Amino acid sequence: MLAGGDEPRPVLRHLVATGKQPMVRRSALRLLSADGDAADLFGRIAADKSEDLAARSTSAVALQSLAPEQFHNVARDIVLDDDDNKNVRATFVDAIAHGGEIPPSDVDQKVRSLAGPKALAAAPQDRAEPRRTRTAGQSGLA
Repeated sequence: MLAGGDEPRPVLRHLVATGKQPMVRRSALRLLSADGDAADLFGRIAADKSEDLAARSTSAVALQSLAPEQFHNVARDIVLDDDDNKNVRATFVDAIAHGGEIPPSDVDQKVRSLAGPKALAAAPQDRAEPRRTRTAGQSGLA
């Protein structure tokens, strides 16, 4: 246990660097997610294809908060890499979609090509009219 004045970050970084148990490493990553000095660590883990998939996803989310510009550089490489894990790519796509910034055109085109026509047709479009919702008792049939 850490004493009252001991700094936990070096211990957490050590667990991330040397830990053999994925759950312990992911817990340490989550605890480091507010550490601005850990952005490079998160960037390396998120980009490393040999890393645990959950650790990569955890690192991606933390990186987006800590260093948005670095996140976008890593995200671009991962989203455009057809050989990267589809779940990790999906994590980055989701983070980009909810990040509030418009992705570079090459990333946007890649995401659209991955989504396919059905997903694009179902995706909400920017419309001048507000979206209508059904009220109780409406069937949606005209």
